[in-house]
Amino acid sequence: MPSRANPSKAEPLDRVVAERIRALRQANGLSADWVARGMVEVGFSWTRAKVEAIENGRRRVTIGELVGLAMMFGVRVEELVRTNRPWVRIGEASAVTSRALGGIFKGRNPRSFDLTDYDFPANRQAKVSIRPAFELAVRGELEGLMRRRFGIEAADLVKAAVALWGRMPSDERDARAQSRPRAKQWISRDLMNELSTYLETET
Repeated sequence: MPSRANPSKAEPLDRVVAERIRALRQANGLSADWVARGMVEVGFSWTRAKVEAIENGRRRVTIGELVGLAMMFGVRVEELVRTNRPWVRIGEASAVTSRALGGIFKGRNPRSFDLTDYDFPANRQAKVSIRPAFELAVRGELEGLMRRRFGIEAADLVKAAVALWGRMPSDERDARAQSRPRAKQWISRDLMNELSTYLETET
């Protein structure tokens, strides 16, 4: 797994798409004029100047245009976001591994990937590393009770726990129990209620 990303230094998705457009165009011996005409044929008002602006990073490709480019080049959409770089920036403060990005564009559920495939503010604020947190969400007794009670996936539990407490429920319970060692059961109930309130406000 690639080391954690610095989203500000990860390759922006717009640039990845621009590089793929240029690569596909050059690999097929096509001119910018040809690409522009091809996009016109599939319903987009493109010109050579627009193609050059995109390839040079002066203009972004919309979702609709991404689909149009796939139609025009005769490739799958995920081919337009393929990159050898380990991380791709998808937001001002978030990044995703190229492996997960490609999988998402192939139709996989983003939650089917390990949380280590993502870097977002909640991850960086966590008091525990993401992989142990994810494993605890799957195997922890309290975490298991929470997932079953609220019908949520392990990834959703990690996200909620980090947002609420900055650590996993078992760790939060143990921390609170330091001054109330015999109250773990009651603390667990409190955490259940806090998680319930959080999930209700997030839906």
